[in-house]
Amino acid sequence: MTQPIGGAKLGAHREVTVEIRASDQPYGVFEFSSPQTVLIKEGNEVRLTVVRLQGSFREVRVSWNISVDAFPDISPANGTLTFYDNVTSQVIRIRARNDDIPEGDKMYECYLVSADNGGVIGSDRKIRIRIDANDDGYGIMAIDPATSLVYVGEPDLRAYNGEVVVSIIRKAGSYGEVPVDWELTSDESVSGQVAETFNVTGGTVMFGDGVRIKNITLQVKQDTYPEETANYTLRLVGTRDARIDQSASLASVVVVSSDHPYGIIDFVGATSYNISEDVGLLTLNVVRNKGHTGRLLVMINVASSGATEGVDFEVSPKGLIIVFYF
Repeated sequence: MTQPIGGAKLGAHREVTVEIRASDQPYGVFEFSSPQTVLIKEGNEVRLTVVRLQGSFREVRVSWNISVDAFPDISPANGTLTFYDNVTSQVIRIRARNDDIPEGDKMYECYLVSADNGGVIGSDRKIRIRIDANDDGYGIMAIDPATSLVYVGEPDLRAYNGEVVVSIIRKAGSYGEVPVDWELTSDESVSGQVAETFNVTGGTVMFGDGVRIKNITLQVKQDTYPEETANYTLRLVGTRDARIDQSASLASVVVVSSDHPYGIIDFVGATSYNISEDVGLLTLNVVRNKGHTGRLLVMINVASSGATEGVDFEVSPKGLIIVFYF
């Protein structure tokens, strides 16, 4: 107090000290400015920005850590940022290890631990770091070499069900669920032939997490139509997350001939004939039953029993070739 008016005098306690304490976080509130999740690829670096909000007085050190299970996938595992007076942002540099080990998607956290010298850690103190699957972590899909060529025939109700198995194998990694699409096509380019021959001509095989092999069971339909041996191709046509080994994406499926496609050759009529000498000529008809595919050569031989060739009968020619054309 100074210069009182009206004759009063100032006493000994004429001064009072008033201290205004720091307010509104003058030394800063520290938190991440980036989105809640950041993506980092194997072998690359990501920068995580930490900002200083409100005040920026003094030098403040902010410590940070990575999830305990992140090392050595991510390095460094921890560190300290120094914010000098009036500095409002700093960067954490994190690198993902580059290796050749198949791995699935991984998620870690980087979080701010503490701030000294009056600094405060804000609400956005954590950020998630995602490393996508790498080095074919979900697998490379291929036809098992042991089933790249298979044979199958029509069902035989007595002993054979007309089924054959083609296997798909999962090389490299085996993380997660992965679907594999396949289709069966005809090598003969005949419309509708595949559907007429097989019960199923395509589909999707689902590999569960950790599963290395799955089977496709093909079954040939039973019919009474004469058919030649036919070639088909089973092809892996698509997948998700994993990839297809194009050098091993095909299997050859051979359906063997069935129902006598080349025919059954028979004589028509009686199996025994009695003829007299005055008839002179016997004509025998030969038929081709069932299939009529292709050209056949049938040898006809005449054997005598109780009669003497040259005396009782003559054979001319000694052998007869009958040619059947398609």
